[in-house]
Amino acid sequence: EPRHRRSTPTELRQESVQILADQWGNLVQRTLTLVERTYAGRVPAPPPGWEPGESQAGRLLRGVHDQITEDLEGVRLKEALDRALELVRETNRTFHEAHPWSAPEPERSRILFETLWTIKALSRYLSPFLPFSSDRLARMLGERGGVPPASWEEALLPPVPGT
Repeated sequence: EPRHRRSTPTELRQESVQILADQWGNLVQRTLTLVERTYAGRVPAPPPGWEPGESQAGRLLRGVHDQITEDLEGVRLKEALDRALELVRETNRTFHEAHPWSAPEPERSRILFETLWTIKALSRYLSPFLPFSSDRLARMLGERGGVPPASWEEALLPPVPGT
């Protein structure tokens, strides 16, 4: 058996509530509020020439996606949650340092597009822990069916501009 921390369901639930209320909720609220103010609530288009694989979000998601997948498949729930939480912290830090509220176009649209992509991915990564809020968030990001089953790999796909 691999060495890893043990957590009770109650501890996982308490950590999930903490994530939702604090770091995760803060990231989602700040991003969606700015998208509402600057793009009428629609996903902005990335700048011309933008490539998913060359973007900061794309590199970050590729790195963490397989790790979270392996943790969940190995029923290492605490590790999967820790990795998702680290991605939330990194995305919050990147968002804050980029100052999208004062960035000129097309930099603002790039920052918000990539942040929305990461939020979309996180809604999937956190869905085992926060199923209802993850589903609701996926719907807010234009996915009519919420977080559909068998949509795990779609976490690596950017959001659709204009949704």
